[in-house]
Amino acid sequence: MHRTLIIARIEPHSERQIAEIFAASDAGALPDLVGVRSRSLF
Repeated sequence: MHRTLIIARIEPHSERQIAEIFAASDAGALPDLVGVRSRSLF
């Protein structure tokens, strides 16, 4: 199994906006093309 971890700083209280951006990206074909199974934002 291959895992990738991306560490980035986000502005405080912007979690909802970032989650919405991820959701829009995940709704497309890219996750299936690259084999994404899950994503965590914390």
